[in-house]
Amino acid sequence: MIPNIGDPAFISLALVKQTLKEMRDASKPTEPNPLEQMLLVEERILDRAMPRTAHARTFALYDVLIELIETEFAAVRRAHNLPTPESEWQIAQYHDALIRDSVLNNPLLIEYSLLYHIYARPDLAVEAANAAEWLNVSVRTIERHLDSGVKRFTYDLIAAERAARRANQRRLLLNRLPSSKGRFFAGHEVLFAHANALLSQRSPAHLLLTGNAGIGKTAFAETLIRQWIEGNLIADVIWIEAPDYAAQLRAALESCLIPDGLRIDLRDVLTRAPQPIVIVCDRCERLLERDANALDELLLEGDSAVYILTSRRYEALTNIGMSIEISPLTFPDAYRLLKQTWNEVEGDPLTEHEAEALYGELGGNPEALITVARRRNVETWGQIRHLIHMRTFGDVWSAVQPDSRRLWVMASVCGTDLANTLTMTRDAGIAEVDACFAELRRWSVVEPESDQLTVGALRYIESASQTEEQVSAEIMWVLQQIESTLGSGVRTNYLLVENILHRRWLPFDTQRRNAWVLVGAQEGVERGNAALWAEWLRQLPVTEHTYETMRWYSVALRRLGRWNDAAQVLDEVINSSGHKGMFAEQARAIVELAVIERFGGRFDHALALFEQAANTASRYAPELLTRLALERGRILLDRSASAQALDALASLPETAEVLLLKCEAYLLSGFFGECRKLAELLLQHDLSDAQCAALHTLIGRSYAGDGDHETAQRYFASSLGIAERSGDPLAIARAQGNFGAGLYQLENNEDARVALEYAAGELRRLGDRVGLAVALHNLQLVEIRLAR
Repeated sequence: MIPNIGDPAFISLALVKQTLKEMRDASKPTEPNPLEQMLLVEERILDRAMPRTAHARTFALYDVLIELIETEFAAVRRAHNLPTPESEWQIAQYHDALIRDSVLNNPLLIEYSLLYHIYARPDLAVEAANAAEWLNVSVRTIERHLDSGVKRFTYDLIAAERAARRANQRRLLLNRLPSSKGRFFAGHEVLFAHANALLSQRSPAHLLLTGNAGIGKTAFAETLIRQWIEGNLIADVIWIEAPDYAAQLRAALESCLIPDGLRIDLRDVLTRAPQPIVIVCDRCERLLERDANALDELLLEGDSAVYILTSRRYEALTNIGMSIEISPLTFPDAYRLLKQTWNEVEGDPLTEHEAEALYGELGGNPEALITVARRRNVETWGQIRHLIHMRTFGDVWSAVQPDSRRLWVMASVCGTDLANTLTMTRDAGIAEVDACFAELRRWSVVEPESDQLTVGALRYIESASQTEEQVSAEIMWVLQQIESTLGSGVRTNYLLVENILHRRWLPFDTQRRNAWVLVGAQEGVERGNAALWAEWLRQLPVTEHTYETMRWYSVALRRLGRWNDAAQVLDEVINSSGHKGMFAEQARAIVELAVIERFGGRFDHALALFEQAANTASRYAPELLTRLALERGRILLDRSASAQALDALASLPETAEVLLLKCEAYLLSGFFGECRKLAELLLQHDLSDAQCAALHTLIGRSYAGDGDHETAQRYFASSLGIAERSGDPLAIARAQGNFGAGLYQLENNEDARVALEYAAGELRRLGDRVGLAVALHNLQLVEIRLAR
């Protein structure tokens, strides 16, 4: 069976048949089952009713398969007006049901009846021989029905997994929108019809939404994108709040769309996507005012990009395909919106007369109408009107309790990361956090479902920080609390630091901002957004730069693919620190320069630099020696010097990274059993999805080295399933290449070509030249065999 591109490639007829047989065996399978990596299994494991055992994944897989058999069997029986088997039936009743199913002479019914009685109900102990005796046919006839049924069931399983993946992709895209649930949006049907034409236009097909504050620009954009997601019309959504400059927007897009370490241009990513990538720049007034020309040029990059800009300020951009001004709602639409919101709050129903009065007072501003509908039970109309006219949450700030205000400020400073906010409440002395959230929900400060701040509540703190002394004082107190933890010696929460540095409205003077950059630089560069940290480190004044910050700046540049720029920075550090006798700093910079040389394939030069660094490190920076040994091991493996690599790694602590390199060294040395033995030890570590996928690939290659290509392929398939679960496009492409190579070894040439063509296409799109060369080589071998 040859799957289509996008199908879960590891679901094969042979594998499904083998798994159904294993279901009848009470013992745990000794080999990994790639079907355990299905998204259907992942979702089933999350079910609270599932047992939490060492074999939970296998149990969940069997539960999924049995449920699908039962569902399909029940559906076909209903179509023939037959009763569904019941758990309290005696064996004679199942016997009679199976005979009735066969009498109808419907292949689908007979096949699923056999699947149900033999595989879904192992407690019945029905074998092919029993079924043959009951139906008065030969065992061969029963086996033929079973083979056809398993094939049909395999296609049904692929369809179910595909549907689950599509639903999961839909959920992922919906979660990238700002509100936790779809907004009720009334009116503007004609505008939606115009905007929907964007996806069928030729480039540029971009949209500018303008209108007054609260008129519904953000809600319009979100509702439009929800329609596109529901129709499976787009590949991705990126939502960027209030960018200031086109360079900042570009950096954010590169961070979201380009994996670390890959040298590929943003234009290529935005051109090669199979479906449009929707990029929303919400509240981009400052961007249009300060950098409109650069933004106009950015809009030209990529045929697959669809930009949606929202702004109160109109700017005539050459490359905007459509500009829509959101107008106030008409009364019928306003009445619909009021009724919908009114019904969400307890109280008397809204009459049309009351709605007309509100519309006359407020006009067709959706934010004002929603506010009055939600707040009518907690404030007088005079208070509501004053609040709406002020267009802020100022009165809400005055009304809530001091602890609720502090929680509000914490959430504003920390952003949408509720976990960070709740962690900080312990230090802030807020005892009744739940009560505070309840009060903030009542005042519409947070979303009812997620307890995330509403856009209006966040914007109030942003604006009030400049004018309201009490708000400003609370913000300063929160920042001081965070600063006290940053300097405590505990590893920096770089995500929190990044989030706060993004908030340009916070009262950061230059000295404080520089201090935060210095505190968060190491972890931010190691684990965070390389583009952002490179920019922040670049902006540091010369007086604030140290050799350490310059080194981290070079690492950020290297991860962005700017190898020459990174090398220039490191050369400066090496020369200057050497002249000043700061040999520890010099050694650290030499190591980073050697890493750049290794990435460039200049192994001899890299090794020479590592030796130079080792001579200095042994005296001035002994903590570098472990890393130096690890880097030497990497180079030796790249040069296929596995024995020397093992010697270099022998003295290192057994971290996951070191053990993975040792596994690869054993593999290259032909010690396939040692590779697998070490892999079992490595499985006890807390591995990332990328490490886990790499480990399964190494185990598969070890079996392939022993000539056991069947077992090897199970591990290659399992690696592909893990990679697909992670969502990392580069890991998926590489795993698909290994999977295709394994199929070639099994002489499954057609399937191998499908897998390798997909892998080659993705690796070419991602810019992975080494992986592409391997995939193309294997693809050429397949083509040669098929041409014979």
